[in-house]
Amino acid sequence: MKWFFAAFRQYANFSGRASRTEFWMFTLFNTILVLLLAAIVIALRRFFPHILDSDYRFIFVVIAAYLSVTIIPTIAISIRRLHDIEHGSVYLLYTLFPIVGWLILLALFCTPSDDYENKYGKQPLCTAHIVPKNTFLRKALIWLIISSLFYTSIQILSTDAALSKLSIIAILLIPRYTIMGISFLQEKDYSRFVGVLFLISCLYNSIATIFYSYIYPSNFPPFISLIKYLSMILMIFFSIQLIRKRRYAPLTDYALLSSGILAIFSELFGGIMFWKSFGIRLTADYLYQQYIPMFSSILLSASLVSYAIANRKEQKERRLDGENAKLDVLSQTSN
Repeated sequence: MKWFFAAFRQYANFSGRASRTEFWMFTLFNTILVLLLAAIVIALRRFFPHILDSDYRFIFVVIAAYLSVTIIPTIAISIRRLHDIEHGSVYLLYTLFPIVGWLILLALFCTPSDDYENKYGKQPLCTAHIVPKNTFLRKALIWLIISSLFYTSIQILSTDAALSKLSIIAILLIPRYTIMGISFLQEKDYSRFVGVLFLISCLYNSIATIFYSYIYPSNFPPFISLIKYLSMILMIFFSIQLIRKRRYAPLTDYALLSSGILAIFSELFGGIMFWKSFGIRLTADYLYQQYIPMFSSILLSASLVSYAIANRKEQKERRLDGENAKLDVLSQTSN
């Protein structure tokens, strides 16, 4: 099981190498987890048929939840395994070719490691305990990626089949939080690219919200609309800060923190208003159209809040470490 957790400690690490043992042990435990999940799904469909047997949406939700957790580390360890035999990540495109492409990839994944330092790094060690544990900030970013992928899947599930052009654009902009999490986990600074993506998304959401408010007037009190607009303004400020490469500035974190809290409040209040109007009904339509989308939205907002708190905490620790280092230097020079 340590191999499975070791892969998650390198959650979005697409550089370096992964040994054959590391890759196949992760694949083994991943397969066992899929089988256990399938057994749980079968059991739930048996005990709750009035909710889960209406269609196949429940299976889609379970698959979405599972892939949200495992898809990124699976891609990352696959790329590192290819690096281990001095092949680039482009070889993953073989997955697009059924049977033949899969067999080629299977052969590559079974190839022994290069016993020398190749262009992707040194030969990996076959031990999982040497992978350091993730910091609070990295865990918050991983949580952000997972919640964003789950939120994206649920939004696609709850969208009508006849998608309009506006809804398609909205769905394409939803994974921005996934891109943000993956980008911030890399050593290179991609904050300006993330800021531009967020700014485009925020401006689109603002225009779309105003446009739809005239066509479909909301029954919510005006202060809820005001909270949503304030949350959007804070996200626009957050985007501008990223474009200015002020990712670690206190105001950047405070803007994201405030926006996330306001988003959670508006979702909870909207849920309470909905329950007062229609009551709590445990039916398939209510579950997939109201409850699960609301839960995924709150989960995503909570992950943004946790990231802002973790980032501020780490910056304070770095500042204290820097001050302590300066004091040590001064004390040594004085002695």
